Formats: sequence, structure tokens, C-alpha cells
Amino acid sequence: MNIKSKMQKSNDGMLKFNKQNILSIIFMAIVFIGSLGVGICLVLSEFLYPDIENLYACPTWYQVVLYIFLAVAIGGLIGCAFTKNRQNTSRLECNIGVALFCVGFILMFVLALVRSEAHILNIFICIGGAICSIGFFCGTASLIGRLKKNKTDVEISTGLTRSDNVLAKVKQILKQENISYSEIKKASSGFTNYVFLIDKKYVIKLTEDSDKKSSLRKEINLYKTFDFDFVPKLIACGEFENYQFLIISQIQGKRLYSIWHTLDNQTRKDIMFQIANILKCFHKVNAKLPKKDVIDEWEKYWQTQNDICIEHLKQLEIDSPEIEKALQENLKFLSDNKYCLVYNDAHFDNFIYDNGKLYLIDFDRVIYCPIDYELMIFKSMCDQPWKFANETDEEFTKKEDYENLPALLKEFYPEMFDFQYLTERLKFYQFHYYFQQAYSKKDRTWAENLIHEFILKG
Repeated sequence: MNIKSKMQKSNDGMLKFNKQNILSIIFMAIVFIGSLGVGICLVLSEFLYPDIENLYACPTWYQVVLYIFLAVAIGGLIGCAFTKNRQNTSRLECNIGVALFCVGFILMFVLALVRSEAHILNIFICIGGAICSIGFFCGTASLIGRLKKNKTDVEISTGLTRSDNVLAKVKQILKQENISYSEIKKASSGFTNYVFLIDKKYVIKLTEDSDKKSSLRKEINLYKTFDFDFVPKLIACGEFENYQFLIISQIQGKRLYSIWHTLDNQTRKDIMFQIANILKCFHKVNAKLPKKDVIDEWEKYWQTQNDICIEHLKQLEIDSPEIEKALQENLKFLSDNKYCLVYNDAHFDNFIYDNGKLYLIDFDRVIYCPIDYELMIFKSMCDQPWKFANETDEEFTKKEDYENLPALLKEFYPEMFDFQYLTERLKFYQFHYYFQQAYSKKDRTWAENLIHEFILKG
């Protein structure tokens, strides 16, 4: 984290701390107002209804007013507790809470003893009760906050972080699968699942999230189906306690993004030939996918996506009848389809190059759909290669190094390009792909630029 980020985080924390203290003072004032109101009601009852010994025998309006003040006081106490129940509670705040409790209790107790017939003391007794209650609630809540902080500090100091808890599960899984190891390292990638590297020999992916389990099971099923030498080997898979896990061999080599700028034209052409053959083999795989990843009614699917897009336009407050019309008109280009298993993530960060041989990794985005959809990510990478590169490789990505790749891929795999309206289809796919990104970031300017470009090219 850089200095600016640290300062920003510190400022945010201080702002939050100040807001909590202000809220705490407000809630304390509410408690005093409520308690004062209760005390005044009790004093008035002595003057207005001296012959009534039971409050329930007092008029309804009097009871309502009394209970309203009582509710205000209780609500204020609950508010005090919530503002103090936090991990940045100081020891001083705990001590103040204890002191308030003691002072309020003593005040309330002493006044109750000397009350006699001086009914005006009811007001001060109630105030003493308010101070006592505030001290009790705030002190207890502050203590809970301190305990939370101490627990967090212990976890940090002893390394008991979430990742380390998962690491313990990884060790248990490796023991279960009889896999010996000397080093386990958390991978820098792996945003969907927990990913660890084992002695530079194996990769283990695991997740306990129910939604992500479905994606990991899909990947496991694909590995069981594959019989290729260009993908990692399946070592083990299954469930351990509440975790779904997958262990595969670790591919040695470098990601294409990191070396593409260093390669000569002939080597690049050889690699594109390998990419074409890898995709050809992949498209012939007959694998069972989850229902949500099987899209065998292409026009119907994109009609739904158009409807979603129009709804998102409304949420971004973009009124564009032209884009609605253009999206609907583009559906006519989607009738000619050749369905197959589509990798759906063919950019250079997912290809590993090692001594002249190319490997393909990561299969969580695989779907069943028309074959030309494979070109969507690939063409997007060629148009803007830096968008798909990681931060380390981004500075080496130059558009001129990627401009001729679609032509090379078409030379080696012409069947993927054999669509009458391929240009229109890809333009349509790409609009939806980038628009969803713009919508997720609530970036109206980006969305409007995409709309303008889509209509202009149409």
C-alpha cells in the first residue's frame, strides 16, 4: 500500500471515529431527555393524582406520555451501545463507562434514601438512573469492542488470517491425498477460488462458496474429460469438509503476455499455429456442462441480453432509442450458428509458453454456444491488448504487436471465421461485453461512448 493510500485510509478511519463519537453524544442527550421526561411525569403524578397509588390507574394520555419518554430513553441507550461497540474503542472509553455507572448508581441510591416526601427528587433520581444506564450500556459495549480488537490483534500477530485458515485445510487435503511437499505458496492469481502452488509441481484450487463450487465442479468435469497434452494433468479432486477442491499439475513456463514483445515474427506465427490447433481440439470436446453454461438458443439468449441492456440504460439514465433499435436489428445476424464447446477466455494471460510448446490453463468460463463467440475475447485482446494483461506485463503490450493476429488465426483455423455476418456479430458481442463492464462500474460516460461507437459503426 502506498503512502497516499495509507493516509487516505487513516483519514477515513478518523472521520468514521469522529462520526461515531458525535452519534454517541447525540444518543446520550436523547437518553437524558427521555429520563428527564420520565422524572417530570412522576413528579406531576404526585401533584395531579395524589390519591392514585398505581400508575396504571392514571389517565391514558398520562401513561402514553410516560411510556413515550421511557421508550426514548431506552432507544437512546441502545444507540449508545451500538456507537461504542467497535474495534477502535479506547481503554479510556471503557473506564468512562464504568465511572458513569458508579456515579449514576450512587446518585440514584442516595437520592432514593433521602427522598421522603420531596417528590421533586424523582427528577434527579431519574437523571441518576440515566447516567447509571448510560455508563452500563456504553461500558459494556466498549468492553465488547475492546475484546473484538484484542481478538483481531491476536489473529494478526499469530498469523491466524483467513488465508492461513484455508492453508490449514490445504495441508489436510494434501495429507489425505498422500501428496508430500516442502513449500506451499499462495498464488497471486485466483480471484474466483483460493489458489495455492505446491513445490512448483502442483496447483490446488478450493472454495467453500456454494456458487463458486458449481464453477469449480465444471472445471473438474472438464479435466476428467480432457485427453490432451496441452492442459495441466488432473491429480486429485473431491470435497473436504465444506470445501470443493481440485489439484492439477503446475505448468512450467511463462505467460504469452510476458514474452510476446520479445518474440520474432516466425516464432509468433508458430505460436498462432499452436493456438489454432489447441482451439480446434477444444471445440471437439464433448463435455457435460451446468445448464446455465449451455446456450443452445442463441437468438433467444441475446434477446434476453438486449432486454437486460435496455433496463441498465434506464438505470444509468441514458435515453437512446437508437441503441434499442440497433440492438434489436442485430438479432437478425445471429440465425446461422455452429454450436460447440467454447473456451471463452482466449487471451494471452491464459496461454503458457515453455520451450516452444504452448499450454492452455483456466477453464472456469467455458460455455456451449456458437463457435464464433470464441473470437470475441480474442479480438478484444487484439484491439486493446493492455486490457487483458496483468499490471506487470501491461507496459510491454503494444497494439502493433497484436494487429495481425486475427488474420493469422483465420489462416490456420478458417472454420471459426466462416459466418456470413461475422463482423456484425463480433461487433454486437463486444458491445454487450464492454457495456456490462461500464454498467457494473456505473460509468455513464463510458457507456455513452460505447453506444455512440456501436451506432456509428452500424
